[in-house]
Amino acid sequence: MEVGRSYPTIVEVAQRLAAERPDEPAYVFLADGEAIQGELSRSGLDRRARAIARAIAAQGATGEPVLILCPAGLDYVASVFGCFYARSVAVPAYPPTRTGLARTMPRIRSICQDCRPRAVLSTSAVRDLFASDPQLAEVLAGIPVIAVDGLDDSASTAELPAVGSDDLALLQYTSGSTSAPKGVLVTHGQIAANAAIIDESTQGSPSDVALSWLPPYHDMGLVGGILQCTFTGCPGYLMPPDVFLRRPARWLRTASRIRATALYAPNFALDACVRRIDAEERAELDLSAVRIVCIGAEPIRSETLERFAEAFAPAGLRQEALFPCYGMAEATLMITGSAANAKPIVRAYSTAQLGLGAAVPAGDAAAPATRRLVSCGRLTPSQQLAIVDPETRRTLPEGRVGEIWVQGPNVARGYFQRPDETERTFNAFTSDTGVGPMLRTGDLGFMDRGELFITGRLKDLIIIRGRNHAPRADRASARRCARARWRRGIFDRYRRQRATRRRARGRQASRRRSPGALGSHPRRYPRGARRHPRRHPADQARQLGQDVER
Repeated sequence: MEVGRSYPTIVEVAQRLAAERPDEPAYVFLADGEAIQGELSRSGLDRRARAIARAIAAQGATGEPVLILCPAGLDYVASVFGCFYARSVAVPAYPPTRTGLARTMPRIRSICQDCRPRAVLSTSAVRDLFASDPQLAEVLAGIPVIAVDGLDDSASTAELPAVGSDDLALLQYTSGSTSAPKGVLVTHGQIAANAAIIDESTQGSPSDVALSWLPPYHDMGLVGGILQCTFTGCPGYLMPPDVFLRRPARWLRTASRIRATALYAPNFALDACVRRIDAEERAELDLSAVRIVCIGAEPIRSETLERFAEAFAPAGLRQEALFPCYGMAEATLMITGSAANAKPIVRAYSTAQLGLGAAVPAGDAAAPATRRLVSCGRLTPSQQLAIVDPETRRTLPEGRVGEIWVQGPNVARGYFQRPDETERTFNAFTSDTGVGPMLRTGDLGFMDRGELFITGRLKDLIIIRGRNHAPRADRASARRCARARWRRGIFDRYRRQRATRRRARGRQASRRRSPGALGSHPRRYPRGARRHPRRHPADQARQLGQDVER
């Protein structure tokens, strides 16, 4: 990848693929995680995107924010591309549902008040919900609603506005878990640059088959699970997120059936697969075609990677397929990624020294005062990364813990209508070298032999007597202590129960030996009582340990 190189926009790539490979599947939707509900070919995607773009233009929303309230599926995919074709700014959001209206309504209201969309893209079913609910009707009052599933896509040759690299493509709102959602301004050029970074890191090719169940309303699900398929030129299979959450086995069963080569998952999803897919279901899987499993969106635990690799190795999953990576919406998606076709790098460091801001390798990786960290990989040549003291803004050498700052063509433009926060987050300069503008990620980490390791979040850091404490690391330690305490309690209880049973058997034997008991055969269990099968204490400990982890 060349620094300063320009890349074709996703509109140019989609239109080229529609002309060169019109009948090839672009996206396939599996409504229940297994059966195909619908499919969009390259030319079909192009026709639907053009029809939606015409409807957007008819509402005067060219170049304006357009809110997308479609359920996960092909209507959602077509709506995103329709916004791109119309040179409008796509604003993805969770659609309202009758059962989850109380959960989605505050976010929809906040987004509408912030960006004031000129139009809303939805389906006929969601549009009917707007009319039937007074709260929704009030929030969307005066905003035209376009039902994309009812548009005629036969006239696909209409003139479209030119789309350039500097045009805004996405207004990607953050989760809003700790504050009001902030809209991240992402241009077409930044999406294209991010796609090139992902392709270079993952060694993607048109022969790949991608499978994603991630919510398409956030960066990893949208940019990684959907848009990247068009840039790579490979088919993308999509599943509703709730299908995976209800039955994780469907994800890997589908990957086995369609011979998927690229999967996407956060850390908790791998844990769920290990816990909730039993040995009988694992025996039916064939994951030998899986080339890469992109793991991100939350802290990655070494124990999770090891358990997942061990559990599904008999199904043909290679440990080299696990691909830990690091990114965020403010960088479009990806910042660093591990080496493709290489085992994840896990290194042990002294917990005490990490608390003092130094990454000192631990002599014994199994010692209790160590912390095993997973490498999130390296930068590509088009990017620059610095570990910076957040107070003095001076760059720190390798092996020192500080805030991660990033510079590159994939870094977003800023926050929508938040100039002060944009200045603080996206226009930072180091005080000693003057390098900038750089993105302040708010994450803490360090570099070790060219690899980036994440230790926590700056805003979550707790300082006690000069020592830094990362809450996630402390929770992991508490989890291990709790698990050990549960095990000790289980074994103590088992010993007490065993002693009680021995005493009871002794009393029964005494009664049988007594003269009044001749010819009688006292029951070992009272009449009508249910005899529960005994469980080995190790099995009890294992089960309770799993419950603690949950």
